[in-house]
Amino acid sequence: MKKIILFLFLMISVLGCKDDDDTSVVPIDNKVLLLKVDFETNTFEEGKELIFETDKDFSITTRYRPPGDFGTIELVYAETEEKIFSGSIIWNGIGAINYPESFIPSSNFKKEDTPLKMPDITIFRHIVYDESYFPEIIEYEKLWEAINSITLLKEYRISNPEAKIYLLPYAPAVGVLDPSLADWIVIVKN
Repeated sequence: MKKIILFLFLMISVLGCKDDDDTSVVPIDNKVLLLKVDFETNTFEEGKELIFETDKDFSITTRYRPPGDFGTIELVYAETEEKIFSGSIIWNGIGAINYPESFIPSSNFKKEDTPLKMPDITIFRHIVYDESYFPEIIEYEKLWEAINSITLLKEYRISNPEAKIYLLPYAPAVGVLDPSLADWIVIVKN
């Protein structure tokens, strides 16, 4: 009888074991956050979180095709060769953001009660390319106020406080910058 009870106990123990290991280390996702802020009003409009293959380094290269009639500006995650952003630039009209194909509206982003303190201005990097317009005076404080309560941004800054914050003034038309058509594209790495 003892052998039967011992055998049943052993069988229950074996059958009760899982074949997966919940204690395995899950790698941290390699994420990049894009935030679109109105150039003229400094209002956060929408954003997108992108996930890439694991790579701890992060630098951005630009691919610019000048607009004869139609041109584009692409931002590429240099280490993975994957697209971060693409927008058309039209000579006699108004271009549009082509990638990411969709953004999440600002109202869908979780917000913090306590705003995130603005980092030192030296953390900001300007994305410039041929024929790009970059304002001589940037109101960093107003731009930061537009995004400083976004929970995702806070999480990114906590996980990677030394990461640079990239700024692209995206103007979808050619010629003198029309602030009412332009947006800031703010890019942060986790």
